[in-house]
Amino acid sequence: MLSRFEILTPESPRWDEFADALCEAIERHDCDGDAQAAGSNAHRRAKQIMAEMGGVDIPESLAFFESRGGYCDCEILLNVDNWSAIAAPKVSKATADKGSSQQPPTSGAT
Repeated sequence: MLSRFEILTPESPRWDEFADALCEAIERHDCDGDAQAAGSNAHRRAKQIMAEMGGVDIPESLAFFESRGGYCDCEILLNVDNWSAIAAPKVSKATADKGSSQQPPTSGAT
């Protein structure tokens, strides 16, 4: 029997809807960080958006995101999504403007 719940991936028909909503949520509220930094709040906004969308296998979608480096809401967009050059700087700027510690390591870091 086929599951009625979809695992969201960049190839999913509803991926753009999800990614756009997640980008907007991060711009408004920032990223909470990964499980080590945010505990149970990791992926908080992604979980909320998937629940509102309905028909999404949230645990399997989160496992997919993490398998591709999406350990927090902003990393889903930065590491999982094959997104445009317009959206990536928006999240990076929003994160930097709010003083988040979610900055990527600089090259040459030990």
